[in-house]
Amino acid sequence: MNKLKYNNKYIMSDKKLIRLTTTDRNCIFSNEFHDEIIIKEKSEIAFHSISMVREPTEIIIDNENDQGTFQIQDLVAGFGGPKVLQLEHGSYSNTNVDTLTEALSIDMNKKLNMGADFEQGTEILTVTDSDGNMNIAFQRSEFHNPQAINAEQFDVTFDDSDDSLFKTTDLSGDLKNSYIAYKKRFIKGCGSFRVRIDHFSNRGDASKNGLMIGLTQQIHRLTDPSKTFTEARVDYFLRTGNTVTDNYIGKSTAGGADIDSGVAPLKYNSGSVYFNHDILDISLSEGFIIGTIYRFGTKTEVFRKEYDHTNDETYYGFISLFSGSTNVIVGEVRCHTDPYDLTLYDNNLMAVPKSLQSNNVVSCPYPQSINSSTSYSLTFPTFGIARYFGFKTQNVIKVSAMGTDDLIFVGTDGFQPINDSDVYLIELLNLPLNSFDGFSEGRKNILSVIPVNERNSNQKDFVLQYEANNLNYITLKNNYEFSLRNIKARIVNAKFEPIITTGMTSLSFFIRQYKE
Repeated sequence: MNKLKYNNKYIMSDKKLIRLTTTDRNCIFSNEFHDEIIIKEKSEIAFHSISMVREPTEIIIDNENDQGTFQIQDLVAGFGGPKVLQLEHGSYSNTNVDTLTEALSIDMNKKLNMGADFEQGTEILTVTDSDGNMNIAFQRSEFHNPQAINAEQFDVTFDDSDDSLFKTTDLSGDLKNSYIAYKKRFIKGCGSFRVRIDHFSNRGDASKNGLMIGLTQQIHRLTDPSKTFTEARVDYFLRTGNTVTDNYIGKSTAGGADIDSGVAPLKYNSGSVYFNHDILDISLSEGFIIGTIYRFGTKTEVFRKEYDHTNDETYYGFISLFSGSTNVIVGEVRCHTDPYDLTLYDNNLMAVPKSLQSNNVVSCPYPQSINSSTSYSLTFPTFGIARYFGFKTQNVIKVSAMGTDDLIFVGTDGFQPINDSDVYLIELLNLPLNSFDGFSEGRKNILSVIPVNERNSNQKDFVLQYEANNLNYITLKNNYEFSLRNIKARIVNAKFEPIITTGMTSLSFFIRQYKE
């Protein structure tokens, strides 16, 4: 006990030191004590010291700062134009910022539409580079043909002089009998995998005939001779029947039931010009995988299923031919592959020649050539968000030059904290104090204001260790004696908002009472 002199009387002070600890990321303390802590009537409390480590960068996304815009091309015929950039709500720091950037990639990719020429073949990726800078990449995929450098080939011939693909031998077979299988995975932004039927005729026997275009997550089973590959292994497909009068069939679930399109081949042989022939198309647009049959003057949607970006679904495109060139020849085989898949490919965009493009009244959409330019724009919700991502301005605009197949916005300043605080407040949650706060305009249980932070106190690695120069006691609002076995407290910023910490935080304070 300490002796204090007041009005010429010595008063004994019974002082208790209490230390609280927490590993809660939002710096909330809730400590249980096995021993009773007796708090006498009219006791006083004083802050002593604190030790904590802040996360180096922090941002809080809520309704006030969650929406910006981005654009890949101007609005044309109802497609393109500005799109909402939606940030996922939450508190983020350097330990979980990947959650924010991944969600941003998913949201932006789900806004891309096949109806916009420049959005076709685009995939957006937001990542942190090796220098710690934020990269928002708009990369465009080539529209690849099935030549050998692009696709595994088995018993097929690809003639690039007339853009045709056919089975080399004339033997009827199953999915593995004759195929092309793309080496790169199918795009995860916005793109298409398609084939045009240049020639289709009946075999005159019961053998399998026609073709299938599909996406599968098990492409290795198709290309490995030792493994089986059946329709149950195909996640999405469109196929012909055995005869020219059979309806087209689709499927949108591995192992699921076939879907009858309700339409049969319309233009499919030498009796009509190629660019009017039927096209089978599987596209990823606005977050949905869509199977469509394009026939002269009409289009028929066979299936539409939401693409699950969160599970990182990865598909590979393939085409199987069931009969030889006497019965089946296809053309205009094109696939938008993932531009971030680094599998070796040719670097030439296999743009579809105008003479081969569909002349349908309801035409199959085609992407702009990579050698075309467009203006990209990015607008962050606030300047503070732009600053957090390392950008100097809220609005960023760039024009992709001719011949450029991608564009990357780089936040060159690295991640910058925007929800920091010049001071911190220590608030007791179950001990009433005689303290008041102007920001909240009322009484608050503020034990102390920490007048420094981890940056202005010349401490390193975002560590804040602070001890009060003087013990400034505050009266507890208790008119009777009570006991404690649990003490709750929290550390917040100047606006009483949560902060994010890492590791263990320690808070110490004194409680004293007087005896004459």
